[in-house]
Amino acid sequence: EKKKKILDKIKIASEIKKKKIKIKFLIIGDGSLKKNISKLIKSNNLQDNILLVGNKNQNWISSILPFSLAVLSPHGGRSLSESCLAEVPIIAYDYEWQKEIIKNNITGYLIKNDFWKGFVKKIVFIYNNKNQSKKLAINARQNILNIMKPSNLIKNEIKNYQKLLKND
Repeated sequence: EKKKKILDKIKIASEIKKKKIKIKFLIIGDGSLKKNISKLIKSNNLQDNILLVGNKNQNWISSILPFSLAVLSPHGGRSLSESCLAEVPIIAYDYEWQKEIIKNNITGYLIKNDFWKGFVKKIVFIYNNKNQSKKLAINARQNILNIMKPSNLIKNEIKNYQKLLKND
């Protein structure tokens, strides 16, 4: 869970609050850090800024995503693809495989790993530049649809098997 860098979202929300930008952060899911996160939210006086909504089903998540200003993906999994499909601007750490989906300044924003202040800058940008952000979100959706296209998935799988067989 620490790998998901959820605690960075507390720091990000705190900075956004200082900038007097009135947005809510939703944290979806439950995990072993929940008590610690709740304490941090209270100690930073962020109860009106961060909502811990717990585990939610896919229908709930897909219904809320289109109304989001942005999706913060410090280290996402399947949720990154779902966010792209929902046509929402995405801010992600340039970490492991996320750059395969997020192309910086084309389908979203990639932030240097562990530089949470970069998320703050991009949230402020998205908040103030809705038209540019919408273009990124549209590009993200088109990109993930292309990646997930069955014929492309098959080509990629064949290519990966060929690499594996070549290395044997």
